[in-house]
Amino acid sequence: MLILGSNSSGRKYLLEQVTKDFVVIPSDFDEDELKSKNYKPSVLVKKLSLGKLNVLIKQHKNDVILCADTVVYQDKTFFGKPLDNEDAINMLKKISSKPHFVYSGVAIYKDGVIYSFYDKTKVIFKHISIEDINNYVSSGQSNGKAGSYGIQSINDKFIKKVVGDFSTVIGMPLEKVIKIIFNK
Repeated sequence: MLILGSNSSGRKYLLEQVTKDFVVIPSDFDEDELKSKNYKPSVLVKKLSLGKLNVLIKQHKNDVILCADTVVYQDKTFFGKPLDNEDAINMLKKISSKPHFVYSGVAIYKDGVIYSFYDKTKVIFKHISIEDINNYVSSGQSNGKAGSYGIQSINDKFIKKVVGDFSTVIGMPLEKVIKIIFNK
């Protein structure tokens, strides 16, 4: 059985592009301690995804498990999931008109082996008006999204350019995941 250790709608969407044969079992890994340390973004997302994976391995040793974590990073600042609408608005204001980087860490358990890696994609936003930011946040689409946005829901309206793997911004570098899980 393939387990997606995440409640992320983006990761679920990506995995559904390859297979419908998986179950969602979110990990109850406590991320707070790792997030309080001063890790580089690449290290943090790998540690977070591995932490989630290690919790699930204990109960699902005979399954294939996929866990991931994503952060948005700009000017030495992490932008995780917004705490509330005000936090989401502030994040979107800060990344408006400026490049930022999206890091997605992945941890996969398959046949007794753990695979761990990350991918980094550069995203450049157009200038976003306060009205557009408020409308987006009030729609609820920023909830639970690193950096307060889901790239699949804003696309051309906010995005000027994406340099790298688009799926990394959604929540995991899909091609790399497919190679490991499905040997393709």
